[in-house]
Amino acid sequence: MINRMALAPSAARPSSVLHRNTSATTGSKRGSSWSPPQLLLALREWTLASGYHRRSLAATLMYRLKILTGSCLWAREIGSHVTEVSIRAGVLNRMAALARPQSVRIA
Repeated sequence: MINRMALAPSAARPSSVLHRNTSATTGSKRGSSWSPPQLLLALREWTLASGYHRRSLAATLMYRLKILTGSCLWAREIGSHVTEVSIRAGVLNRMAALARPQSVRIA
């Protein structure tokens, strides 16, 4: 298949990068007025306000669940789906419990 836009001259493409008044920038902004502690505080505030940490934990949990137990449900009915997911969650919890070290207090 021939790409017609690749064959057209650049004048026929007014939205091309060549005709825009833009410049490419990469990396961090130099001359920023933020100090590292201020950046960390701002990042912490954003994380709490947006709920990013909880979403990240949930996404990680679902990834682990799908990798360990399969990416799709095999049951056909909704009630069976609930049972299958609860069994998978029980398996994941059991694996996490077995991996957790058992500590004993020595007094």
